[in-house]
Amino acid sequence: MTEPLERTLPSERLRWLMLAIQRETGSYGLPLLLRQAGLDRYVGRLPAADRRPGVLPEEYARLVQAVRAYYGLGARGTLTRIGREIFRQERRSRPAEALLNRFTLMLLPRARRRIHILRSVAAGMAMPGQGVSVGEDEQGLWLSDRTGDRTLGISSDEPCCWTAAGEIAEALLWAAGLEPRVHEVSCRAAGAEECRFLIRWGLSKLSGEGPT
Repeated sequence: MTEPLERTLPSERLRWLMLAIQRETGSYGLPLLLRQAGLDRYVGRLPAADRRPGVLPEEYARLVQAVRAYYGLGARGTLTRIGREIFRQERRSRPAEALLNRFTLMLLPRARRRIHILRSVAAGMAMPGQGVSVGEDEQGLWLSDRTGDRTLGISSDEPCCWTAAGEIAEALLWAAGLEPRVHEVSCRAAGAEECRFLIRWGLSKLSGEGPT
């Protein structure tokens, strides 16, 4: 189980999660899950859409855990879709940055697009500090998250950061036009020191919104 850290997240992080859950579960699902997570104060009141620190990592983790508990065996697919929608919410909330990112990506070879967008995802996960890094080796790309924002108070027999895996997959699909395989090889909820994701690609090209 990951212990709480002295860390406050940008309000928009929890806002994107809540909007993604609402899109997945419908307008009645979000209030139900907020109450199950003990986050009644957010019912009918989304966090601010800005980068100022305003929410606790424990709040983020409790809402993710509420979804996991509610959906049981179906939680992996649900939380992966929610993670994908989190990335889309981020793009919608920052249209100017998304446009600049699109232009930058169009100038890069496909391989460099991947590492560029993965670093951008890592920076967003790390805000307002550090703790998330990106690497590359013969196996593929890596993202390592030592913040534990999604795993606070959660114990699991297996890696369970499915929202992060979905967010990474959607970002890389958007950036490079190829669906990646994102595998979490270690997880703080399962007792590891970091949540570590290995990203690889197959050969099939999928439709996406990204630069071509």
